[in-house]
Amino acid sequence: MGKSKFRISLPERTVDLCLDGQAQADWEAAEAALEAARKTALQDARMAGSPAVDEAARHVRDVEERMADSILTFRLRAMRRADWAATLTKYPPAEDSAADQRFGANREAFFAEAIPASIVGVTQAGEPVEFDVEADWDDLAENMTDHQYNAFAEAVLQLNRAEVSVPFSAAASRTIRRSEKGSS
Repeated sequence: MGKSKFRISLPERTVDLCLDGQAQADWEAAEAALEAARKTALQDARMAGSPAVDEAARHVRDVEERMADSILTFRLRAMRRADWAATLTKYPPAEDSAADQRFGANREAFFAEAIPASIVGVTQAGEPVEFDVEADWDDLAENMTDHQYNAFAEAVLQLNRAEVSVPFSAAASRTIRRSEKGSS
C-alpha cells in the first residue's frame, strides 16, 4: 500500500488532575468566610472596604493559587483506528456486564491499557513535567477517585469515538464583530 499525500494528525485534548484534594474543601471554607465577611460589612455601611473582607479575599486567592500549583495537565492523543480496534478485541466484554456488552469490551481492562497509551505529555503550571507512563501512571491511577479516573476514560472515548470538526467560538465571533463595527 502506497503512502498518502495527506498527513493526518490525531486529535488531542487535555485532562487536569488536581493532586491536592483537600484544597477543594479549603477553598469552599475560604469562600464561605469571604461571603460571611461581606455580609457583616454590608450590615454596617461604615465597614466598606473592610480589612476583614480584604483578608478573606486574599485567603481565597491563596487557596486558588495552591490548587492551581497542584494541577497536572495531561495531554492525551487519540489512537489510530487499528490500534483502537486491536485494544477493544484484546479485552472481550464480561458476559455478566450489560455495560461491557454495549461498549464491546471489558471496560476496566480496556481503559487500564488505553488511557496510559494515550498520554503524550504532562505539564504543571504550563511547564513540562518528567512523567514516565510505565513507572508513574499505575500508582497515580490507583490513588485517584472514580470521578478523576473517569475524566481520563471519557477523554479517551471522546478522542476516539467523537466527531472532530472545526470548532466555533461564539465569544470570538462577537468580539470580532464588535471590533469591526468600531473600526468602520
